[in-house]
Amino acid sequence: MPKFSLPIKFTVSAVLVCLIILVGVAQAASTVKNKTECTGSKVQSSGFIKSYNFKDSNIANGLSLTSDGGYVLTGGAIINKYMSDDDAFIMKVNSEGKKQWANLIQTKNDITIDPLADKAGNDRGHTITQLSDGSYILAGETNGFLNDELFEKQEFSGDILLSKFDASGKNIWTETLMGMSLDIPVNIIPNSDGSFFLSAAVAEVGYEGADFRHHFVIWKFDSSGKKLWAKKTNLLSWDPIISSTKLNQSFLKDSDGNLLLTGMIPVPNENAERNDDAAVKNANNLAVIVKLDGNGKTIWIKSLEGIPARNKNEKGSVRAGSFYAIEQTEDKGYAIFGLLNPIIAGGPRAKVADPEYITAIKLDKDGNYKWTKTVGIGAPFTGFFSAKTKDNGFVFIKNYNAWNNKADEDYNNYVKKQKTAPKKSQEEELAAGVDVEKQTIDFTEKADVKLNKIMAIKTDGDFNVQWAKKIGVGKEFLGFDVKGTADKGAVIAGLQRNSTVREVTNGQTFTYDDALLIKLDVNGNAGTNCGLISDYSAISAEDISSYIKVADFTLEIKNDNELTTNKQNPNISQADTKTKNLCALKNYKTPICLQEFQPNTWAELNFENTKEIDSLAKGKSEEVNDEILPILKRVFKNVKVIDNIGGFSMEYTLSRLVTQKDIDAVQKELEALGYTTYEKDTDQLIMKKIGRMLVVGFSTNDRLRGIITVSF
Repeated sequence: MPKFSLPIKFTVSAVLVCLIILVGVAQAASTVKNKTECTGSKVQSSGFIKSYNFKDSNIANGLSLTSDGGYVLTGGAIINKYMSDDDAFIMKVNSEGKKQWANLIQTKNDITIDPLADKAGNDRGHTITQLSDGSYILAGETNGFLNDELFEKQEFSGDILLSKFDASGKNIWTETLMGMSLDIPVNIIPNSDGSFFLSAAVAEVGYEGADFRHHFVIWKFDSSGKKLWAKKTNLLSWDPIISSTKLNQSFLKDSDGNLLLTGMIPVPNENAERNDDAAVKNANNLAVIVKLDGNGKTIWIKSLEGIPARNKNEKGSVRAGSFYAIEQTEDKGYAIFGLLNPIIAGGPRAKVADPEYITAIKLDKDGNYKWTKTVGIGAPFTGFFSAKTKDNGFVFIKNYNAWNNKADEDYNNYVKKQKTAPKKSQEEELAAGVDVEKQTIDFTEKADVKLNKIMAIKTDGDFNVQWAKKIGVGKEFLGFDVKGTADKGAVIAGLQRNSTVREVTNGQTFTYDDALLIKLDVNGNAGTNCGLISDYSAISAEDISSYIKVADFTLEIKNDNELTTNKQNPNISQADTKTKNLCALKNYKTPICLQEFQPNTWAELNFENTKEIDSLAKGKSEEVNDEILPILKRVFKNVKVIDNIGGFSMEYTLSRLVTQKDIDAVQKELEALGYTTYEKDTDQLIMKKIGRMLVVGFSTNDRLRGIITVSF
């Protein structure tokens, strides 16, 4: 909650008055708590931010909660060498983030026909979970275990690495799922009998293929790693080879043991050839939700489709967006999360940066459509990671760049401090024993180096924002997985990108990165926050239920035996780990104080972020503006002039959308100035008087912003 401080100068005679005031303030504070949904009761919680170093560069890709209240992480570690290979790691920490054990997984290849072939495998953990017996299953990628036969077939792409460890970190078995393609694990889901489900994105052709696509495959394994069954779908995954897009959110087991899967499927679209807009050309990549029972039998399949704001007569199916995350809701329905297709909101305008919006689509347990809602942060959404929280809400994290976020004053202040900070010369650094090859990057002089942060957003089960935080103020943080914790908080895994240069190769700078673990409490804080976490309030939200539809769909799902399973023997070694406390552990009780958000609409956020032009062209532009601007301000209140096209047209932006009632009001006011109505349409007025004709256009089909154009 925000804290208020009032400077008061006390005198002896004012003491009694002050006591009365303090009583009133206390009562007011109680009222504020109720308004901000403070429960009054406190929750036992903890918070910390820690980083871990195994080798020179480290990344935590996945994490899972453990039965003893701790966490298990997986990812990759690399030594300080250009083009060197990653080792996968698994690390168990306790509830306070203290390492209990950690192992590196190193593979190698047995290639004899080419002495120059790389013998070291490239390994990285993607996702991890704990099984019912307390053991752990890690799924990742490897290009290790190649032999002469595979090498001759040009099998250089990645295979799925499965590795099981007991509760103390001892490796039980390791195997690969091997195919002639780049195969990427999606998620592991445990069962109560020690078996588990594995989902993966499997390419159709080899890595060298020009246009290979990844299909979702689901396996069921017993506790020994024996495959029980496999199902292959023609459902495509969303961008599986882009490192910033994680797919583990797209596979879910619900409370009844059913399996849910989301991806995309291409379908014909009649408008794709005639329309040059990229959003329409890709409109046939529909998001599809599949529900299977625990044996892989289809229960229902649904497509998520859009109704465009501008092109309501669009033929064929129009994609609602890229939906690649799914969670079960408290009523046993499902919330599907993704990024909205801009065409649904009315389409972008060239002059204005077009933020994408994280969107939630709610279905009941039978796949029937309930509602669609969006949340925006005033900056482009390019991807996110999500999890369900213990209070049946949802938490989302997004990596975003502070440099381009107009609402982020923290970064601007950081740059100012860096510019005024005293700088040492190279001679002074050498005299102080500083390794010049590993000197700190100067953020103020290297414009291509941009500071990344983690945006964390918490919503309730109906997708209403409860808090939003910026994590990593003044540092370089990236998050790649998030989970809800038992105390109704959240834990995030990722990396901290240090500013120390470890290598510059071919003009590209490589830094020393540490694996990152962030524990947040129920209010999105990590203890004292240590200056690394701050509130974020520039939130927009809309209900766009009328612009989305859900339809029955048919999908091909069949038994699959294409990928072979092979037992392997990688090198497992204990990892020597260095831990840093970026924000020291704090155990405490805290009330549940959820912020009372009054989100902006898309139009309001666009209005705030749009700059008004300094001046108009002399002559008619000024004359028409003097007539029309007072009218627009009376009708819409908040108005900005954003363009003066060629001196014969003006464009205005508004803080809300345009309605038919607004058009009628503008028409009436222009008629009062002596204009007559020549023509009126649902989105245009043509008004005439002696010596002048105005064509006034209204953005009635744009859900992103209110725009009025006036030509004369």
